Amino acid sequence: FITMYSLTITDPYFLDTPTAASLSFFDTFMDYFTYWNSAIGGSLSLTRRFGYYFSTSLSWLVESEQIFLVSVTPQQAQEAPELAPFLQQVGYWTQSGPSVGFSYDRRDNYMLPHSGYHIWGNVGVYGGTFGGDTAFYQTTGNATLFIPITEKSTLSFHFA
Repeated sequence: FITMYSLTITDPYFLDTPTAASLSFFDTFMDYFTYWNSAIGGSLSLTRRFGYYFSTSLSWLVESEQIFLVSVTPQQAQEAPELAPFLQQVGYWTQSGPSVGFSYDRRDNYMLPHSGYHIWGNVGVYGGTFGGDTAFYQTTGNATLFIPITEKSTLSFHFA
């Protein structure tokens, strides 16, 4: 099961400019089959729209994470080498760092799209020089295509 709490405060027109500023806090707990994951943290983001369709964002994330196994005894771990990657991640981790994102949005309606597409991508660098126990980079992205079928129905495809 998953328990998630989050609070986000956004100023959509920060300092009277077309820049949105967001401050977010989160606390999550995820119960997977063989391990538990608990994370708490926050982020600060600035997002700016350029023209009507394109926007970019700059964010900073700070997170503390704890990963612990619930189904594996030490004897089982020694007898099952395929568990080694999971055992290496067990413990308490902190991470901090910046990320840069972009969005290209050609939907006809933001809340209830009927046609168009939305493309989103993000690159983050965490740990190392930016603080924390981990050091890694992360790239994420997705795209959604909306195709009108009839006047009141829409077919959508989501790629991640």
